[in-house]
Amino acid sequence: MATATAAASTPSTSAVSLGASLKAGLLGALVSAVGGFVVYGVARAAGVEFVGAFSGPDAPVGPLPAPMILIANLVPGLVASFVFLGFTKALKAPRLPWLVISGVLAVASCVPPLTLAGASTGTRVALAVMHVIAGVCIAGNLSRLAKQA
Repeated sequence: MATATAAASTPSTSAVSLGASLKAGLLGALVSAVGGFVVYGVARAAGVEFVGAFSGPDAPVGPLPAPMILIANLVPGLVASFVFLGFTKALKAPRLPWLVISGVLAVASCVPPLTLAGASTGTRVALAVMHVIAGVCIAGNLSRLAKQA
């Protein structure tokens, strides 16, 4: 048992490079952005207005700018790429800790959309679904690198 614990905390010698991590994270972000646009389109077709205080709780209520969907996927994809790279350098077996922490953060990221000021229930639910899609696509695609290393 002590051997397994020591092996888990030993830094990895994996061959995951910065380039591979960025590629996987950004590819996951682009896939999740496509999923987000699909959710946006379906929700709009169902009558969801996507109106809320998107710039903060004290901001005026307004429509969701469509480019925000792309940006809201690319930025987390980029950040996740660097965090995942750190996991692969610090841990011998980074996949499980990465998936657990990413899963918790994906669920936690649903809280702000579900409490968005000035937003309808449809808007809140659609945004939360977009957050789950982003978490699954970005973290899932990055975790594939850990399996290959």
